[in-house]
Amino acid sequence: LVYAVGHRHGLLHPLSHPMATDAVDAFKVSIPLLGSLIGCNSEAEARWLLRDCIQGDEKPSVEFEVAIRSDGTRVKCALVTAAHSHGELDTDYTPKELTRVLGIPLIVHCLQHLANAGILHVVLVVAENCAGSTIVQEVNASGIRRKLDVSFVSMPTCTNHVSSIIAARRLLPPEFIFVAGDHVFSYDLIESLVRKPLDENEAGRLAVELDIDRHKGLPHTAVYVRCDESHVLAIARSANLDSEEEVAHRSGATNLKLGLEAGLMLLTQEVMEAVIDLSCIQPHCTLANALADFAHEGRLRYVSTLGASWLACETREQP
Repeated sequence: LVYAVGHRHGLLHPLSHPMATDAVDAFKVSIPLLGSLIGCNSEAEARWLLRDCIQGDEKPSVEFEVAIRSDGTRVKCALVTAAHSHGELDTDYTPKELTRVLGIPLIVHCLQHLANAGILHVVLVVAENCAGSTIVQEVNASGIRRKLDVSFVSMPTCTNHVSSIIAARRLLPPEFIFVAGDHVFSYDLIESLVRKPLDENEAGRLAVELDIDRHKGLPHTAVYVRCDESHVLAIARSANLDSEEEVAHRSGATNLKLGLEAGLMLLTQEVMEAVIDLSCIQPHCTLANALADFAHEGRLRYVSTLGASWLACETREQP
């Protein structure tokens, strides 16, 4: 409860604490604010409910410290988008997220893998023009909410990922995982993305597939990147991606690689602000458009998907 509510409302403040190890995160939590959010009528009631965390402290302190096992995953919140424009495999009644693999909808597989990687809170965006109510029903019936705190954001209609990202912005902490609801990533890939803290100048981190020759028949909406050994230096759909010569001239990098943006990202609120600003100028912009400037500035890193399992449901031509 502390983690789910606190992360959602930005009430957790990391501490340097003896309990803070690789396996445990320590936080300072405001009792009055947390108490008001969970329905307490007074600070005394909040302190009584949270007495195990406070460990019987009778002092009139308004803050307490809490240690929470992190299971190796530093980031605890994920934004999952199941609201988007229709693709080749979508129908009015069956979006890709409801495609069944081993009898289970893709969206449930996605959430299960996030839970296995240590994620505690998911903000799931759905839209009524993308079978939003059916997706909510499938998620509720799956039992996954016994493992995850899931907040649903429902939109009447949605035309692209950007509008769904903006719809969820107020529920997201300073750093969060972004994943499309028709993608499934192994827990080790998710953990590798978030294991190392973001550098001070780092705006985000992307999962990138470098073995792109085996991916056939990808749609025009597939997003590609040019990268060096550690940074994404250009990102766009294929038709708009900067040439290798342009990227090399701008960045001074050599041995550039061409990769496919896999649909799994670690993002910051700075990226959210860029998305909102760009959408005011370009109503039909993409997330890749908003990330392009950060790539040009050398502020996007990546982890390779090589050796890890992941699934994206895109076209009928895929093997």
